[in-house]
Formats: sequence, structure tokens, C-alpha cells
Amino acid sequence: ACVLSLVMFSGGSQFALIGVLATGGTAADPAAIAGAALLGLRNGLYAIRVSPIIGPGVAKRLLAGHLTIDESTAVATAQPTLAAQRVGFWA
Repeated sequence: ACVLSLVMFSGGSQFALIGVLATGGTAADPAAIAGAALLGLRNGLYAIRVSPIIGPGVAKRLLAGHLTIDESTAVATAQPTLAAQRVGFWA
């Protein structure tokens, strides 16, 4: 569990990996890794979308990386103005 938390941000990716491995054993390794990677990839796509909302600054982006999930992205992108998007993301 600790290793997964270090190498995978998304809890959904962690559950997918363990779920597939638990049902298919080591024969399911490629499917488990592919499924977990695809679920994790969505966070990378979210990061691309919210990058203009976050703005410049390394420290701010590192912190935002820990908050970029389905919900924060959805709330931020649903707002009509950039200022409201920033509030939506951080709140």
C-alpha cells in the first residue's frame, strides 16, 4: 500500500491495480498495469486543462498537483470567469 501511494497518485488507479491482480494473479499483470495507467493518465489530462487556471509559480503548481482530481477540475472548469475558476479549484 505504501509503495502504491508513492508511485500512483490516483486512488482509483490503486484499486484497479489491486483488484485485477487479486482476481487474475500474476498472469493479469499487463492488464492490471494498463488499467491503472489509463486511470492515472486522466490526471495528466486534467493537469493540462487546469494549468492556465493555476497560473505560474513552481510552488503553486506543486501544491495544485496534489489537488488536481475529478472534482477540483470539474468545479474549476464550470466557472464562467478566470477568477471564479481559481476560487473553484482551490476551494
